[in-house]
Amino acid sequence: MAHEIEALPEVGMRGSAAYALPWEYKFRQTGFKRFCLLAAAIAFTGSTALFGLFMWANHVFDIFPASPARYEQPGVIMIFGNLVFAPVIETGLMIALLKLSVRAGLSRLASIVLSAVLWAFLHGTLAPLRFGGTIWSFFVFGYCYFLWSDRQPNKAFAAACLPHTCLNLLPTIAIFGGYYAFPGK
Repeated sequence: MAHEIEALPEVGMRGSAAYALPWEYKFRQTGFKRFCLLAAAIAFTGSTALFGLFMWANHVFDIFPASPARYEQPGVIMIFGNLVFAPVIETGLMIALLKLSVRAGLSRLASIVLSAVLWAFLHGTLAPLRFGGTIWSFFVFGYCYFLWSDRQPNKAFAAACLPHTCLNLLPTIAIFGGYYAFPGK
């Protein structure tokens, strides 16, 4: 099925290139499913690179002490929490913060950066090294929301939430695999 190419909306300054986020026009040409998968891949790639950089820096400079690994048996509650509850609640709160900061006068890009830093800080309180991966992924989720809020507002929440769910799927699988492949370790 062919996708129609949409022109940028003509709404004065908001539709102009000066207001648009970088690379926005290219993403406007993709379909919703492909967009969500692409956003998840971009979030995963950048988050993994930043997490690796933070791990390397921690190894070289010994910034954070090693935290003991928790070996709890993963279950249905963990799956629900990682794949449904966290993405839905965090995306809803992220969108509220984005809207509030834009109403307060920040640009969309500044709002996304502010939100990403806040979410990275909150995730970093659980494990400091998660700051690096989280900051990039929430930047991508905020970008996804704003892009789709202009294009199809009814899909904007899902455009931010679905890549979040896809991204959370990978560590959830790794936790299950690690627990059941290496029991007792």
